Amino acid sequence: FLLASSEDLRLMLPFYSDNDCIIYEGDCMSIIPLLPTGGFESFDLLFLDPPFQIYKDLEKELFPVTKTVVAFSNAANVHYLYEMFGKPRFELIWKMGNGNARWTTHYGPLTVHENILVWGETGEAYVGEYNTDFTPRKLRSNIGSGDDRLDGFKIYTPRERKLIYSVLDFPQDGGNASNGMGRMGKPLKLMELLLEWINPETILDPFMGSGTTLEAGRNLKMHTIAIEKELEYCEIAKQRLAQQRLPI
Repeated sequence: FLLASSEDLRLMLPFYSDNDCIIYEGDCMSIIPLLPTGGFESFDLLFLDPPFQIYKDLEKELFPVTKTVVAFSNAANVHYLYEMFGKPRFELIWKMGNGNARWTTHYGPLTVHENILVWGETGEAYVGEYNTDFTPRKLRSNIGSGDDRLDGFKIYTPRERKLIYSVLDFPQDGGNASNGMGRMGKPLKLMELLLEWINPETILDPFMGSGTTLEAGRNLKMHTIAIEKELEYCEIAKQRLAQQRLPI
C-alpha cells in the first residue's frame, strides 16, 4: 500500500469533530480522494450546494458513489447536473421568499426560488405537517371502471403526517451575510425536512458553507462529513455545533 504524504495527513486532520459531525477545511477536490484513508469509505447521501457557477467544472468521478444525490441549483446551471447524474428521480422547488429575490438581468424576472434535484433512493415522503384530522375520506381514484375512469373511488385514511409538497416554501430567514450564516445559506427547517425524507445514515457535504446540513443531520441522529475551503465558514459551523453540544 502507499503511505500517505505529510500533506495528505495534514489535509485529513479534522478542523472540528464530535460523535456526529466532522469538518475538514480545504478544497474538496483534494480531500475527497483521501476520505478512505481517514476511514470513510461509503456514504448514503451526497449533498451538493456549491456556488452554482462551478457546476460546469465538476465531474461525477470526483464524488463517491452514494445511494442518493441531492443538489441545489438554478435554471442557468441545472443542465450541468443532468450531464453529471442523468435525469433526476424528483425535482422540487425551494421558494425562498420575495424578500430574498436575486437580480440577474434587466431582461428577466427576479429569482425567488432554487431547484432541488434528487437522484436515487428516498424514504417515504410522509414527513410534512402533522395531521389533526384522521377521518377516512372517499376520494376519486384514477383506477375506475370503463374508459372514463371516473366511477372509481378509494378510501384514504390520513397518516400521522402529510406528504411534502414539490414546492417547499421556507423563507431564507437564516441565510444571509448580515447574520453570519452565509449569503446563500439554507434554512434549517428546509434541510431537516429534506434529510428526514431522504433518511440517510451518513452524509457527505463537500461544500459545507455555514454548516446547516451538519446541524440538521445531528438533530436527526445522522452522521455528516463536511468539507469547506473558506476558514470563515468553518469557524461559523464550528461555533454552531459547539453551542448545540450539551454537557455530559
